[in-house]
Amino acid sequence: MTWELGNWKELGKFLPKTRIPREIQPVLSASRSPLCIACSGGSDSMALLLLARCWWPKHPLILLHYNHRVRAISEEEERKIRGLAAQLQLPLEVGHREPTKDAIPSEEILRTDRYAFFEKMLRLHQSGFLLLGHHQDDRLETVLMRLVRGVSLEGLIAPRALQAVGFYTKVRPLLLFVKKEIQSALQACGVAYLEDATNAADGCTRNRIRHQILPPLGNLLADGHGNGGFSRSCQILSEQRDYLREHLKKRFADWDFSQTTFERSRLRSLPTVEFRYFFQTWLLHQGWEEIHFQTMDQVLAALRTKRSTTIMLDAPHRLILKERTVQLLQNSLEEMRPFRFCWQDGTLFFPNRAVLFQKRQPYSAELYDSVCHGSFLYTKTVVLDAEKFVAPYVVRLWEPGDRYRPIGSPVAVKVKKLLGSRKIPLAKKRQLPVIASRDGDIAWIPGLPPAEAFRLTPFTKFCVFLFYQTD
Repeated sequence: MTWELGNWKELGKFLPKTRIPREIQPVLSASRSPLCIACSGGSDSMALLLLARCWWPKHPLILLHYNHRVRAISEEEERKIRGLAAQLQLPLEVGHREPTKDAIPSEEILRTDRYAFFEKMLRLHQSGFLLLGHHQDDRLETVLMRLVRGVSLEGLIAPRALQAVGFYTKVRPLLLFVKKEIQSALQACGVAYLEDATNAADGCTRNRIRHQILPPLGNLLADGHGNGGFSRSCQILSEQRDYLREHLKKRFADWDFSQTTFERSRLRSLPTVEFRYFFQTWLLHQGWEEIHFQTMDQVLAALRTKRSTTIMLDAPHRLILKERTVQLLQNSLEEMRPFRFCWQDGTLFFPNRAVLFQKRQPYSAELYDSVCHGSFLYTKTVVLDAEKFVAPYVVRLWEPGDRYRPIGSPVAVKVKKLLGSRKIPLAKKRQLPVIASRDGDIAWIPGLPPAEAFRLTPFTKFCVFLFYQTD
């Protein structure tokens, strides 16, 4: 199967090497490691593949293609990629996702599978570089998505041109090019590329940003796509990030992050930006890979008070805030039984690796109708009246003698009887959390109806959603 490559060696005239991010060239020039290129056959990866042959001729190139097997044309695309590799006389590694009877997996699952395959191939070929076709549009889409969620300075300059990931580095040479000029260059040189029909759909957030936000935004910008201004912004933010990082390294040079206990007054005196750096660095030294904003904000809020409290970081790890100290504890799951926590907000992790989290939102008639018609399963989700169910909450294991009045019941009933009537296995019964009000009144146990005392009414103004997830 022949791939139309046209006059591909002229591609560098339209997409010059002088426009690749300046930090990339010195790193690749100092190494002779094979370059593994993620190739889907789309315009971005096709341009990257052909430009890499022109820009770094002394480096061996290895094509990596992952077939997710979620689209009807996936097999046809794989055959075309195999033909392309043979035509260019390049080694090719193809990975496959095993099909299942379940629904189509999320983008996050597909991405995880894809990168697991890439890392396996990098190890096999002893390569330290994975080249990716991310361009300026991808970067802008990513920044807009992260701005909505809440993001750090680091997040605003991602994805980066060079990104160290364990034993290898992700390299993105096309970050300063926009998609339109990449496609125009390929068309001018007569190079064919594949079109992914899913990119035209508005199903995921990234595609909605791509089709509904970026086009009108581009029309408002002086040069049509804002490439110059956005690139300068990323560069300035990157320089500021590097300066801040070096300053903070010096600031905490004499801190021993291997210890598990620090003075609370010492941490409370830190400016917020310094505490965020301290907390991230401390947990990274203790084995964490990523710390979420929600966890960070929860710790900051607790630290600023004088209360003693416990914050669950994950199933076996607890942060104990006492009057004078802040201590990080790691226990086996059995050592954490029984448990009883005062829960204000954030995410709560249980010894059985289940997770409980919450959100608060205004009441609406539509929401009330959804609850009344059974749209929420009591096993995983419950909606309560926020004016009656007020934080902090008490979360514990159920105990003999526990009783409460479920919705629809005229009297209080023993929890043991309710669990038995639903034929919940004994092992699971012992792990179910009891979520109670600050006065100790039971509001909900996953798998059982919520309490009558905290139910929604037509007069409710705000609601509390409780979500309970298990492995």
